[in-house]
Amino acid sequence: MTQKLSAVLVDDNKQSALLIGEIIRRYIPELELIQVFDQPTIALDYILQHQPEVLFLDIDMPEYNGIELAKLLPEDIRKRVIYITGHQEYAISALKLGVQDYLLKPVTALEIREAVNRILEQLKVAAPSSAVIPRLVLNKNDRMYLIDFDDILYLNADGQYTDIYLADGRCMRSSNSLGYYKTLLAERSNFIPLHRSYIVNMNNIKEIEKDENNDGTILMSNGHQLVFSTKIKNKLIQSIQEAISKNFKG
Repeated sequence: MTQKLSAVLVDDNKQSALLIGEIIRRYIPELELIQVFDQPTIALDYILQHQPEVLFLDIDMPEYNGIELAKLLPEDIRKRVIYITGHQEYAISALKLGVQDYLLKPVTALEIREAVNRILEQLKVAAPSSAVIPRLVLNKNDRMYLIDFDDILYLNADGQYTDIYLADGRCMRSSNSLGYYKTLLAERSNFIPLHRSYIVNMNNIKEIEKDENNDGTILMSNGHQLVFSTKIKNKLIQSIQEAISKNFKG
């Protein structure tokens, strides 16, 4: 078995640190999260002494912010820093330090996975080329939520935001655009874009019918009705048939 790489996480937000740590433990088996710190000054001493291979940093922290902390680190550690933060305005300063990546909250497990893969490639450590990430990470009201993709009914664009409707009745708003989720869900055959406003989970469709205006209507499992043009109906039905066919073959 390949030896795991050591990783350290520095984030003064306890809830955020717990959830990021959970992502690392569940979905990035190449890493061993050896320490989590909420105080940068204590973290700095540990990092300099133990020289972890991967370092996850928040930006807005007491005493040292994430940028100041990175400046105190040797270059070989700085280039393996992955920032995970809610502050977009520090991105240029961070990248000038030569860090590996700068991820904005709400961050997905897939984004963390891809950032770590780039470090693994640099260190020439084999990593899975196509890890399937079964959960989405969303940030809401200073909390981060892990959401199973299977629990998503559909996504609805609202300007630059996206409303994500869940099987338990919740609607979670994301600051990412619907276009972002089209890319994220592209490899998941059960998610189909209806048009510019919706992406639906086929597994949660109850009915598809044509209305009096010659347009189509989808009835979701939560009772919501989504209207779409007839020209998309054939594509939608074809996609459902293909998904069913794959399930039978599997």
